[in-house]
Amino acid sequence: MLSILTAVGFIPALFIPYMVTRIEHPYFLILTFAIFTTAGCLGLLFLPEAVLVWVILLGLGMAQIPICLTLINTRSRTPAGASALSGFVQGVGFLVGALGPLAIGATYNLTGTWITSLWLLVGTTVISALAGLVVVKPGFLEDHLGPKEEKIFSQS
Repeated sequence: MLSILTAVGFIPALFIPYMVTRIEHPYFLILTFAIFTTAGCLGLLFLPEAVLVWVILLGLGMAQIPICLTLINTRSRTPAGASALSGFVQGVGFLVGALGPLAIGATYNLTGTWITSLWLLVGTTVISALAGLVVVKPGFLEDHLGPKEEKIFSQS
């Protein structure tokens, strides 16, 4: 099942960056893939017998990662801006992502069941969909800089 999840997740990663850069409002992509992830988790909770269907949906939901990575470049005008935004987003994102397996494992150890862990994943997916509303707003990182930051970005 893990191999299927990974293989299915690879497919949208090939075309998602192209779509994100060509669409004026890419929120529907974020929402679509968040719905896939939520449906996969809820399916595992309520109808685990159809595990293959839920694994495929979870694999498709992994397209949220290339969407986020692509949005870094579409929300900055300069290489320095892209670098700064990338450093922040990936630094925080991978820190939170690294804590995910620990939190899921700890939740399982505390409860003895995967039910709570799956609900935790549903909750984080809802949070990511809500965060998507913020990150797709028109504008660039450089539009929100103060005089001190503008000087730093103009020197690079």
